[in-house]
Amino acid sequence: MRKLYVLFLFLLLLSFTSCLEKQEPDMAAPAKDAKPVLKGARKVNFIIDEAYDLSQSEAHSILDSVSMSGDDKGLYVPEDFESSAFFIDDNSGEIVAVVRTNTVSDNVIVNAESVARALLTMVPSYQTLPDEMRDKFEKEAMTIEPFKDFVTTVDALLKSKRSVYSTDDEYIEQIIEINRYMLKNYLGDPNIEGGRINKSNSEDDFKVWLTKESGGTLDNQRHSYVYAEFIPSDGGKTIPTILDPKPIIKGKSVKALSSLGLKDDYYTVNLSQTHELAVSKNFYELSTRFARMFLNAFLGRMGSDSRNDCIAAIAGSIQVDINATILELGGGANLSPKDLLSKISATAGNTIQSAFTNAACQKTLLNKTLIAKAMAAQSNLFLKVVEAAALAHELAEYLPFVLAQTDPLVLSNKMQLYKGTVIPGWVRFQELKGSLMEEYSSGDKAKPTVETKIISSYDEIDLGLIEFKATWIVTNGNGSVTSPETPTNHEGKTTNAWTLPMEEGEYFIRADMLDGDREDMEGSPIEFRTKVKCKYSEEDIAGEYEWVIYSCTNGKAGATTMNLTFHADKRITGFGEGNVWGSHTWSYNCRTNELNADFGTGFKGEYKDGIVTGIRYDRDCWELRKK
Repeated sequence: MRKLYVLFLFLLLLSFTSCLEKQEPDMAAPAKDAKPVLKGARKVNFIIDEAYDLSQSEAHSILDSVSMSGDDKGLYVPEDFESSAFFIDDNSGEIVAVVRTNTVSDNVIVNAESVARALLTMVPSYQTLPDEMRDKFEKEAMTIEPFKDFVTTVDALLKSKRSVYSTDDEYIEQIIEINRYMLKNYLGDPNIEGGRINKSNSEDDFKVWLTKESGGTLDNQRHSYVYAEFIPSDGGKTIPTILDPKPIIKGKSVKALSSLGLKDDYYTVNLSQTHELAVSKNFYELSTRFARMFLNAFLGRMGSDSRNDCIAAIAGSIQVDINATILELGGGANLSPKDLLSKISATAGNTIQSAFTNAACQKTLLNKTLIAKAMAAQSNLFLKVVEAAALAHELAEYLPFVLAQTDPLVLSNKMQLYKGTVIPGWVRFQELKGSLMEEYSSGDKAKPTVETKIISSYDEIDLGLIEFKATWIVTNGNGSVTSPETPTNHEGKTTNAWTLPMEEGEYFIRADMLDGDREDMEGSPIEFRTKVKCKYSEEDIAGEYEWVIYSCTNGKAGATTMNLTFHADKRITGFGEGNVWGSHTWSYNCRTNELNADFGTGFKGEYKDGIVTGIRYDRDCWELRKK
């Protein structure tokens, strides 16, 4: 019996221990006794300026909550990233203070300056500052008049236990003044005509978007995403790409054409922010910036994978609702950028108050009560800041992605790629008019010439800087050319010497203008055709001649002269008439340009301008000259 009793007690103890191990601490409402050490957390204490009474409030982090009236005022905060602690008044339920918690200090100072610094997340341009500029501003903050004025106002709010997310006009104006200071001194003042965010007069100039730099470069001129596509003229596959936003502060967003795998070809290039890919990217980026703005106070500027996943999930929810809002507003075409941004800000604020409960944020945002209250307060204040901004350009962090909707970029032009280098337009090749006659004499040399014709351009095309090459194709029997390949000159022309055949007929050669992929360019191949006739026609040769025979040694003194007639029917009369020689004939060889006569021992010689010369019997010279 005793053994059974001992076994019962053992099982009871084991069951109780098991239950204790399965219990998880309530992160939003910890036990009053000693707190469990939370994984990924560290404990901080607050040093509160004696000018402020926060004893009747609760301090909250995303992991923990603690009453400031209790004995243990330590609060667990994330140990590996900067976050914030919020103080919620027990009576009013308002957030009466907020301070940053870093990853180093165990003690967190609560005073007007530290609260004002934590509230900088409400300044639109603060989100745009890179780390080095943010650090510079933080160091100089207490020497900057707008920030000093803001600290004074925060001091009054702390003393009166009013919400530090106040929507009073004076408070909002001070936030905007800090924003203007950042724009002017850190980000470049956008409020002047032609400022860095204003649409510049040159933005519609295609040559600033598609430059000749490094063989061809896309250079995004906007601070938002742009869709680009290259459509080959031969009907091949369209090559698409997305251009990342141009940095707001400095630098470029460029993409080399060589990275796109483009072949040598003629392309129509379209740049668009109305394409669904650009619209989606810009809305998602805008949504992500809203999500970061609202969550930076909780998750810091840089995040781990889990924090990034949380921001991405919330941004996705915001994007869906923004798309719906834009659709309801008919695309926002009738609204100014500032008014549309106000509508979008309101949508983002409403969405984020519930979106943080998604599964991707469950492991990071544990204190749901705090986060819901802080999200609502931030959203309400930010919307008031947007509404109060004098110009939409003051909202530099968000404006470019709104302008992509209200004033989308749509540009199109033509471009040619030759040997991997961009030609800012299209060129065509053709026979230079007048370079080839319709008819030549046998054996003549012709000068067929190809010229380059600019048929479209968005920038200067200097033909002297582009060396095209003509490949000359001569088929058998069509003569010959001096060189099989000739380059274009500074005028974009190239020529060759074409030696024509001797026989009469029609002949042709071809010039191929090939790109780097050995494909024909526009206008290629160019065919040159001409006719060849004998140098002298039989009609030219027929007529009256004087035949002179003289001693090759003594010259024409004492020469014998005879008058001959070369008839069109090939007869020769006037020599040997009525004697035993009988009738005589003549013929002309076009190929050798020789005139032949069959009288005597036979005479043959080159016919040139009505004159034929020769020697007979190895001693007598003769000359046949047309009268």
